[in-house]
Amino acid sequence: MKRKRILSLSLSLLLSFSILGGMQPFANALENPVYETPHPYPNYWTDSWTYTHDGDTAALAVTFSEDTMTEENYDFIKIYSSKQGDAAERSYGFFSGSALAGETIIVSGDTVRIEFESNDSSNDFGYQITDISPLTSQEYDNTSAKNVVYESSHPYKNDRWDFWDYTYDGEAAALAVTFSEETRTQQDRDFVRIFARLSNEHYGKYGKNYGFYSGASLAGRTVVIPGNELLIMFLTDGEGTDFGFQITDISPLTSQEYEDFLSVEDNVYFMDENLSQLVWYSGGKTHINVPAAVNGQPIKSIGVDALAHKALVSVTLPEGIEFLSAYAFQLDPYLEEVVLPNSLRSIGTACFKECTSLKELRIPDNVESIGDHAFAICSDLEKVIIPDSVTQIGSDAFFMCSKVTIYANEGSYAEQYAKENNIPFAALESDVDESQPTVSDSASSNDASSSHASVSKTNPSTGSRAPWTDYIYLALLGAGFLTVTALRRRKLRRSVK
Repeated sequence: MKRKRILSLSLSLLLSFSILGGMQPFANALENPVYETPHPYPNYWTDSWTYTHDGDTAALAVTFSEDTMTEENYDFIKIYSSKQGDAAERSYGFFSGSALAGETIIVSGDTVRIEFESNDSSNDFGYQITDISPLTSQEYDNTSAKNVVYESSHPYKNDRWDFWDYTYDGEAAALAVTFSEETRTQQDRDFVRIFARLSNEHYGKYGKNYGFYSGASLAGRTVVIPGNELLIMFLTDGEGTDFGFQITDISPLTSQEYEDFLSVEDNVYFMDENLSQLVWYSGGKTHINVPAAVNGQPIKSIGVDALAHKALVSVTLPEGIEFLSAYAFQLDPYLEEVVLPNSLRSIGTACFKECTSLKELRIPDNVESIGDHAFAICSDLEKVIIPDSVTQIGSDAFFMCSKVTIYANEGSYAEQYAKENNIPFAALESDVDESQPTVSDSASSNDASSSHASVSKTNPSTGSRAPWTDYIYLALLGAGFLTVTALRRRKLRRSVK
C-alpha cells in the first residue's frame, strides 16, 4: 500500500512538472524553430542546444525574447557558431542578467549552439529564442558583424557584467587583439577588462589581469596578450552609456614575433591607464629600471602581482610612484635589491612576501603604512630601516623573518611595533641620512660606520627573538589541529556505537 502511495505521488509530481513547462524544448507554428529553457530554470543545471539551418546561408540572426533573464553574474548563456563540416567553433560571449533581453545576435555560419549553466543559488526566467533567420552573404556583409570578431551592444546597457572567452585554435605565443576606432565607454565609470588565461592557479578563475580600460583608451588600439586564450570582462554602472567596444581582429603571434614585440620597452610594461597603474611586466630581464611613464602615461602605483613570480634580481622604481599594491613583488625568490622612490606612501599586503633573497631595505620618508604580511617569509631579511612617517604596520608584517632587525628612531611607532612583536630593534643615530631610498651592501653586516645607517643596539632582552621560535609556533598550531581532529573522531565513533 505504501509503495502505491509513493508511486501515485511521484506520478502526480511528474505530471505537474510537465504541465508547468518541464525541461523540454518546444516549437511554434512559425517557419523558424523556437527554443526555451524551463521558466524558471532549475538550479545547478546545464543544457546545450544546437540549431543548424538546412540550406545555404552566410550567417544566422538569433533573437531572444524580452523576458530573457538569468541570475546576474552567476548563471550564464553561452553562444557559439560553426559551419557544417567544420569542427571549429567561434565564441560569441557569455551573457547573464538581462544582457540578451530583446537582443538579436548575428553569428557567422549555418549552425548555432547555445549552452546554459546555472549555479546552486537563485534562479530566474531563463532564455527564450523567438526567431532564427538565415542571412545571405550580401545581408551579412551589410551588418557590422561581418568585420567584427566580437562586440558589445551599441549602445551598451547599464548594470552589466558580461564575459567573452576566446581561444585560438592552434599554436600561439601571444594574441594581438585590435579594437575599432569607435570603441568607447563612459570615462572612469564603465570598463573593459582584459585577462590572459594563463595556466597558473595563482591568477584565479579569470586569469592574469592586463588592465581596466575606459573612455577611448582602447580606440584603434592593439593589445598583445601572452598565450592563446583571453577573457574580456565588460563592467558598466547604472548611469549613462556609450558605444561600447568592438574587436575587429585577433591575430596569433609566433615566439619570434612576440619576442620582437617585447624588445620595445613600452611594450613590456602594461598599464591600467584609468588608474595610472602598472599591472604587469612581461619582459625577461633580471635587472630593471621601471620607467616613470609608459606611452606617455605616468605610473603612480604598482598593481597586484605586477612584478610578482619573476626572476628579478634588482628593481629600481621611479619617482612619482605612491602605492605598492598587495602581492606586487610576491614570490620573487631571487630579488636582492629594491630601490623605492621618495614619493612612496604605502606598501600593500604581502607586497614582498616570500622574497627569500632580499636582505635589506630602506623605507622612504613619506611612507605612512605597511600592510599585513608585507615581508612575511623573507627568510634572509636582516635589516629594515623604517622612518618616523610610518604610523601603521599590519599584523605579521615580518612573520617568519627570523634574522630581521628593525632600525628606526627611538620613540617611533616602528620601535613600539618591534617591541610589541618581539622583533629585534636598533636605534638610528641622529646623523643618519634618511633620505636615502635603499641600504648599501656595506650596511648588511650591521656595521655602525655604514654611510647609510649608524645604529646603537638596544638591550636584547627588550626585543630579541630566537630563529627557532617561528617554527615552535607552527608546531604548536599543528599539534592543536591534530588534537582537535582526534577528539572529533573519538566523538564520532561513540555516536556510531
